[in-house]
Amino acid sequence: MFIFILIAGLCIGEVLAEEINRPEPVSIGTVIDEVLKNNPELAAARSRRDAAFNRVPVARSLNDPMVGIDFEGIERGRLDIGKYMDVEYMISQEIPFPGKLSLRGRVAFQEAKMADSDYKAKERDIYARAKSAYYDLYMVDRAIEVNQQNREFLEQFARVAETRYAAGMSSQQDVLKAQVELAKLANELITLGQERQTAVAKLNALLNRPTRSPLEVKNKVPEIEFSTEWDELGGLTLERRPELKAMEYAIKRAESSLALARLEYMPDFTTRIEARQFDGEGGIREYDIFLGVNVPIWFWTKQKYQVKEAKDNLEEAKGLYQTMKNNVLSEVQDALVRVESSQRLAKLYTTGVLPQAQQALEASQIGYETGKVDFLNLLDSVRTFKEFQLEYYESLVKFEVAFAELEKSVGMPLAGIK
Repeated sequence: MFIFILIAGLCIGEVLAEEINRPEPVSIGTVIDEVLKNNPELAAARSRRDAAFNRVPVARSLNDPMVGIDFEGIERGRLDIGKYMDVEYMISQEIPFPGKLSLRGRVAFQEAKMADSDYKAKERDIYARAKSAYYDLYMVDRAIEVNQQNREFLEQFARVAETRYAAGMSSQQDVLKAQVELAKLANELITLGQERQTAVAKLNALLNRPTRSPLEVKNKVPEIEFSTEWDELGGLTLERRPELKAMEYAIKRAESSLALARLEYMPDFTTRIEARQFDGEGGIREYDIFLGVNVPIWFWTKQKYQVKEAKDNLEEAKGLYQTMKNNVLSEVQDALVRVESSQRLAKLYTTGVLPQAQQALEASQIGYETGKVDFLNLLDSVRTFKEFQLEYYESLVKFEVAFAELEKSVGMPLAGIK
């Protein structure tokens, strides 16, 4: 008779063994701080941003000057630089037309700001993924907790069923049903234990920790409070969303590139200074100064199409910005709807569904003990209460994940609004 309970106890014992020596639970705030500090994907984006800013002074710099020496009068058929008539020393520098260097630097700077916006977008993405992974683990832990509570209920009901069966007040079928239900809970706990390992590995990967590092999360979430207006969120999105800022910088880069393309019609300069030393005479005897310009005579096949290309790039950037704007505002609206619906659902469970389900379970328990309710109805009450508990925790998790997605969509933390 007790074989089912024994098997269930052994299976549950394997799951409960994992509870021993667990580390101190970490809060969502601690996880977010650590993931933003240690995540390798975010570190790579940070390095790309820094590299882009390091290219700005390079773009603003002149090309390296050229220095040279000219040996004249070397005898024919004999490579002997010691036999010469005179020596010329030369240094030359290319100088772009005024405004070109500053525009090149401006283009590079806007590209760096785009990389900075990409970094901030990646930061928001990692933030949302970390929250989602944290609450995935939280949900698995709550499911294990609920199953363990139901196991205690069923063990208690099983003892009552055995007592009633021994007294001839119920059939052996009630005892068998309780034992089968306990075995099902044991199987669920084993599955949940495997899901927990997967959830821990996922969160550890974001934290840049070893995959199998033990990890424990808090068993409570902050109080759910959220209220804001759509107009407020829409304005914040247009102001703070990193992808939108990147597109704004792309437009500015295209504008600077267009101005630079137009300047390509203007010539660049080359200046050179030469100093000459004659054979048999000590010291420098004379100097030459050269100033030259390139002549952009092929403008109808080169500069003309550079300007056209730059104009097309600018129009493309404007179109992409408008598309991005429409998409992100739609994302914010969708995330806001999910936040508000999950918030209402969680409050509905706490204020109505769960208390009523608990009262129904207690009434069924009393009714079974007094012989007014059969064991099947008691099991239904247990299952219903368990399902409502899990659905309540799911609504909490959905709220937190949706709220993280809302923060990602807006492009900034909303702790001041939450």
